[in-house]
Amino acid sequence: MAWWKICIDKNNNNDCEENIESFNVTNNNWYYEFDGLITWTYIIKLIPHQNWEITNPTSWKYNIILWNGQVKDNNNFWAYKTKWK
Repeated sequence: MAWWKICIDKNNNNDCEENIESFNVTNNNWYYEFDGLITWTYIIKLIPHQNWEITNPTSWKYNIILWNGQVKDNNNFWAYKTKWK
Protein backbone atom coordinates (compact mmCIF):
# COMPACT_ATOMS: atom_id res chain seq x y z
CA MET A 1 0.00 0.00 0.00
CA ALA A 2 2.19 2.75 -1.28
CA TRP A 3 1.58 6.48 -1.33
CA TRP A 4 -0.32 6.94 1.92
CA LYS A 5 0.54 10.32 3.48
CA ILE A 6 2.00 10.32 6.98
CA CYS A 7 2.71 13.58 8.77
CA ILE A 8 3.89 15.03 12.04
CA ASP A 9 0.76 16.84 13.20
CA LYS A 10 2.46 19.66 15.14
CA ASN A 11 -0.76 21.50 15.97
CA ASN A 12 -2.84 18.33 16.59
CA ASN A 13 -5.67 19.38 14.28
CA ASN A 14 -5.92 15.96 12.54
CA ASP A 15 -4.74 17.37 9.23
CA CYS A 16 -1.45 17.38 7.35
CA GLU A 17 -0.62 20.94 6.49
CA GLU A 18 2.25 20.54 4.06
CA ASN A 19 3.34 24.17 4.32
CA ILE A 20 4.04 23.94 8.09
CA GLU A 21 4.26 20.23 8.98
CA SER A 22 6.71 17.53 7.97
CA PHE A 23 5.20 14.73 5.94
CA ASN A 24 6.24 11.67 4.04
CA VAL A 25 4.51 8.98 1.98
CA THR A 26 4.68 5.24 2.44
CA ASN A 27 6.59 3.04 0.06
CA ASN A 28 5.35 -0.28 -1.37
CA ASN A 29 5.87 -1.95 2.02
CA TRP A 30 3.97 0.78 3.91
CA TYR A 31 7.34 1.93 5.27
CA TYR A 32 7.83 5.56 6.28
CA GLU A 33 10.39 7.46 8.30
CA PHE A 34 11.29 10.92 9.56
CA ASP A 35 14.95 11.82 9.99
CA GLY A 36 16.67 14.37 12.21
CA LEU A 37 14.01 14.65 14.90
CA ILE A 38 14.96 16.20 18.24
CA THR A 39 13.77 15.27 21.73
CA TRP A 40 10.05 15.95 21.69
CA THR A 41 6.60 14.38 21.75
CA TYR A 42 5.36 13.88 18.21
CA ILE A 43 1.92 13.10 16.85
CA ILE A 44 2.36 10.87 13.80
CA LYS A 45 -0.82 10.99 11.72
CA LEU A 46 -2.00 8.87 8.81
CA ILE A 47 -4.23 10.61 6.29
CA PRO A 48 -6.96 8.10 5.45
CA HIS A 49 -7.94 7.14 1.94
CA GLN A 50 -11.59 7.10 0.94
CA ASN A 51 -13.39 3.80 1.68
CA TRP A 52 -10.72 2.55 4.08
CA GLU A 53 -11.14 1.84 7.79
CA ILE A 54 -8.22 1.81 10.18
CA THR A 55 -7.92 -0.95 12.77
CA ASN A 56 -4.75 0.14 14.52
CA PRO A 57 -4.36 2.68 15.98
CA THR A 58 -8.05 3.49 16.09
CA SER A 59 -7.39 7.25 16.23
CA TRP A 60 -5.34 7.26 12.97
CA LYS A 61 -2.35 8.61 14.93
CA TYR A 62 0.45 7.75 17.36
CA ASN A 63 1.82 9.91 20.16
CA ILE A 64 5.54 9.19 20.21
CA ILE A 65 8.12 10.51 22.68
CA LEU A 66 11.63 10.66 21.24
CA TRP A 67 15.00 11.38 22.79
CA ASN A 68 17.93 12.69 20.72
CA GLY A 69 19.30 9.90 18.56
CA GLN A 70 16.52 7.47 19.46
CA VAL A 71 14.94 5.27 16.81
CA LYS A 72 11.33 4.17 17.15
CA ASP A 73 10.01 1.54 14.82
CA ASN A 74 6.96 -0.67 14.45
CA ASN A 75 4.59 2.29 14.62
CA ASN A 76 2.44 0.59 12.03
CA PHE A 77 -0.93 1.62 10.70
CA TRP A 78 -3.35 -1.18 9.82
CA ALA A 79 -6.37 -0.63 7.58
CA TYR A 80 -8.78 -2.52 5.37
CA LYS A 81 -10.87 -1.57 2.38
CA THR A 82 -14.55 -1.16 3.30
CA LYS A 83 -15.96 -0.57 -0.15
CA TRP A 84 -14.85 -1.83 -3.54
CA LYS A 85 -15.80 -0.21 -6.83
